[in-house]
Amino acid sequence: MKDPTSNFYDVQNAFNQYYEGYVLTHGKEAKEENGILKKKEHESEFEVPGFEQFKRWENFMEPRVSPIGERFNPSIAYQEYMTKVKPMLNQTRSSTWSLIGPTTQIPNTGGAGRISFIRFMPGNNNIIFAGAPAGGLWKSIDGGANWTTNTDDLAVIGCSDLAIDPSNTSIMYLATGDRDAGDTYSIGVLKSIDGGSTWNTTGLSFTVNNGISVGRILINPISPSTLIAATSSGIYRTTNSGTNWSQVVTSGNFYDAEFKPGDPNIVYASSNSFYKSSNGGQSFSLINSGISNTSNRMAIAVTVADPTLVYAVTANNSDYGLEGFYKSSNSGTSFTLMNSTYDILGFNTNGTGGGGQGWYDLSIDASPTSSTTVVVGGINTFKTSNGGTSWSIHGAGYGSNAQIHPDVHEVVFAPGTSICYIGCDGGVFKTTNNGSSFSDLSDGLQIAQSYRLSCAATNANITMSGWQDNGTNRCNAGAWDEVLGGDGMETIISWASSQTMYGELYYGEIYKSTNGGNSFSNNPIVASGGTAGTEDEDGDWVTPYIQSPTTSATLYVGKTKVYKSTNSGSSWTALGAVTAGNGKIKALAATAANASYLYVAKKDRFFVSTNGGTSFTDRTAGIPVASAAITYIAVSNTDANKVWVSLSGYSAANKVMYSSDAGQTWANITTGLPNVPTNCIVYVNGSSAKSLYCGTDIGVFYRDDNTGTWIPYDDGLPNVVVDELEIQYSASKLRAATYGRGIWEVDLYAASLSSPTASFISSLTSGCAPLSVQYTSTSVFANSYLWEFQGGTPATANTNTALIVYSAAGTYEVKLVVTNALGTDSVTQTNYITVGPPISISANKTDVVCFAQNNGTANATVIGGTAPYAYIWSNGSSLSNLTNLASGSYSVTVTDNLGCVVSSQLTVFQPSALIGNIATTPDDGSNIGAINLTPQGGTQPYSYLWSTAATSQDISGLAAGIYSVTITDAHGCVKVVTSTVASNVGIESIDEVNSWLIYPNPTHDWLTIDASKLMFADITLYNLLGQEISKLKMENTNSIVLRLSDLPNGEYWLKITTDKGVAYRKIMKS
Repeated sequence: MKDPTSNFYDVQNAFNQYYEGYVLTHGKEAKEENGILKKKEHESEFEVPGFEQFKRWENFMEPRVSPIGERFNPSIAYQEYMTKVKPMLNQTRSSTWSLIGPTTQIPNTGGAGRISFIRFMPGNNNIIFAGAPAGGLWKSIDGGANWTTNTDDLAVIGCSDLAIDPSNTSIMYLATGDRDAGDTYSIGVLKSIDGGSTWNTTGLSFTVNNGISVGRILINPISPSTLIAATSSGIYRTTNSGTNWSQVVTSGNFYDAEFKPGDPNIVYASSNSFYKSSNGGQSFSLINSGISNTSNRMAIAVTVADPTLVYAVTANNSDYGLEGFYKSSNSGTSFTLMNSTYDILGFNTNGTGGGGQGWYDLSIDASPTSSTTVVVGGINTFKTSNGGTSWSIHGAGYGSNAQIHPDVHEVVFAPGTSICYIGCDGGVFKTTNNGSSFSDLSDGLQIAQSYRLSCAATNANITMSGWQDNGTNRCNAGAWDEVLGGDGMETIISWASSQTMYGELYYGEIYKSTNGGNSFSNNPIVASGGTAGTEDEDGDWVTPYIQSPTTSATLYVGKTKVYKSTNSGSSWTALGAVTAGNGKIKALAATAANASYLYVAKKDRFFVSTNGGTSFTDRTAGIPVASAAITYIAVSNTDANKVWVSLSGYSAANKVMYSSDAGQTWANITTGLPNVPTNCIVYVNGSSAKSLYCGTDIGVFYRDDNTGTWIPYDDGLPNVVVDELEIQYSASKLRAATYGRGIWEVDLYAASLSSPTASFISSLTSGCAPLSVQYTSTSVFANSYLWEFQGGTPATANTNTALIVYSAAGTYEVKLVVTNALGTDSVTQTNYITVGPPISISANKTDVVCFAQNNGTANATVIGGTAPYAYIWSNGSSLSNLTNLASGSYSVTVTDNLGCVVSSQLTVFQPSALIGNIATTPDDGSNIGAINLTPQGGTQPYSYLWSTAATSQDISGLAAGIYSVTITDAHGCVKVVTSTVASNVGIESIDEVNSWLIYPNPTHDWLTIDASKLMFADITLYNLLGQEISKLKMENTNSIVLRLSDLPNGEYWLKITTDKGVAYRKIMKS
């Protein structure tokens, strides 16, 4: 992936084949990137980091390659900026952009952004330089307490290394681009002769050397005009301060290089192998004695404490985990393997596990005060104090004991000290006590890599943005918080209420907040990694989702299909098919002009629906998708047919297309844009001149019908990739999410030269009294507001938002007048609000008559509202009246014709179960037996009918035998109870019968009776009413079988009569 000659799609296919069989786990609390790939077929799953680093590179590169996968020439961005943009800067009519932030470290475990390197001013460790791969070079003159940058005006501001002339510290050399992930440009090595105030190209420029990334720059401390550059295309050397360079090693992807301390004639360099020069870098020899030369990547370190020592750490090619840690004691002539088992590159902090991200984050440094102390950075940092024999955690990136942000790209000791600095995906950290504690020095590093942002329509102070590596972050009046972890993607703040927010992780895993972002749902309202063809499937890396501009509860998300929710994400429905084209959906757009219109784009297809998404029509014809990828859609808020698309890639004539007929025909309006990717486009609502802004890889541009061409609109904005633009209308601000320099804003173009255009939106247009409606002005260029609300309280308002209550039924008008110094505009919506009478519900029920019956009823009577009514009961019924109900709680929700909702709940009760408790007196052969009955449950009074025809509660004068009683309560509920009056004669025989085996019990078909010896006995079977069912005899046998299969299920009694007496046993038939 780092080879610029490799075809993008070949790299993509190789990645997909490698990771086939792995599944990505997700979660909003992830703090790295943070899905961890796990092998599906293994019972004991293991982490395979590195997946997301590739996916972000893929996301950046795919729209920027040719349709057949050829990669672009990075010098194009530089050339386009220098030849087309820079000469026009003095012609721009822009206000000055200002940084929204962040300007301080994000609380709640947030991170500032990724750092590639840390360097120190020769002779002064308080002056520190930190380089961001997408955010430029930053300088601190107070040991990291404060940071400033002056690289914002470079054509390419990402950087990977810095070298400073020790004899003249005003001379510096800067390696541009992203060494580790390749997701920003490199144009070679730049040079400054004024301490970094200005920069110019050197002879190592990608104008002539296409596609090279520079991993390390060395400056000869004795002869500073000699420099060595380790690049992705070998090693380069200059002896005239960068004017001319010679390629001394012609191949190999080199990441690291070091001089031998005290002897710059000896130079070490590493790619996937170790190289050594003994002539100041004029030539290099491969060293393979004791060290691998087949690794994926190698990092090296030296120490002034023992100049003969060289340390190297290597990542393997299979899973990018640890291959080995090596030590040389003879200036790199040969090495000894010191460690290959204690995992210092993996996810775990205890040295166990496997895998890693060595292709992406691999760094090492040796202490200048202790030759055996070495720190290695991967996902975490690990340390050794004995030259690599044993290891322990140094800086943990995860868990309750996390000390640093994970993914370490730089480990460096301040010269002459034991103070260790860490550059990682979250910024700059420092430890002064060998890792026992760390200080976060990231305050002031404005290097957030933002994918998307949103602005609160009801509060100009609130924005929310999704950042690579560092979560989803909310800004409220300058105060920042990380509100979701992991990798932040698209965000939405509801236009109806800033309390409702949506945040997203990769692949379209969306979470919802209803308290302004203070907390988000534990479970996503849309998941990822789920079943294909459902809203929970994987979408694109940055999955698009939008809120309807007319109905705040309606959301759309685009994956392989478009899914729609009409209840703020509680449930989703798939819309019509958009199967043509390649890949997942990249962009969505809806319009306030017509809620039936919905626009959808893949990278090579454009679709429109004019029936609310029931079906889509392919309108790609006329868009040059054969040479450029679609990235974004903008649509007019007053004419649903007017639509624009932005295009990525390097086709000079194809950047923005416009259609006035919903895509039936297209016009190319690219003139004025540089030949760099156009990442986003936004239309200014209500602008009669069709005002547009687009974000590119090198800034923001503006166009309208009057300019007739695109003009730079980036005064004060760094030359950085702009991923998304949003307009905050109440403040007349344009806001930008940049990939490397955080969130910025500027006044809308010509805000002081145009009269205002009035427009507004509301949270509701109908409902029942009392009805609360949130109004929000979407007016453009408005400085003052005057609302009139017929029938509402209050009746007027003079702010950009207003909460109005309607207490009486009726249909009402709304008027908004907006003003600025150049004029006034108004909009009146007659019959805009329809208020129905208040609605209430009376819910009634009848209880169940007898225990466990289903004869309860319930009914809902609606009072007020507007017919017809829709009923939904908790049991799924849609009727107003329910019958045949069991006992339990039931709720009903009624919705009237205006969408007013009212609910009620009731409980259907039942009496307790009717039972009869029995106490018996045995018979001695003279009919003295008795049964005493105690009824419970049901509803009193009770009546009784015994099998003897008695109707009293208790009966007496009974012979031994089986008796039953039918108990009937006041509601006619019946319980039959059977009892046995025992005989107290033949006690020994009865005890013997009680020891007989009668099985199985309960039984279904057959019952076996086993006596303890040969017996003569009568076996009689009775039902609960005392009726004889069957009779058998045991004649000098010890076993008999009774058939029950034809009998109904229930309780039965066996009467066993012998010559000694009578015994009874209860039987259950099931």
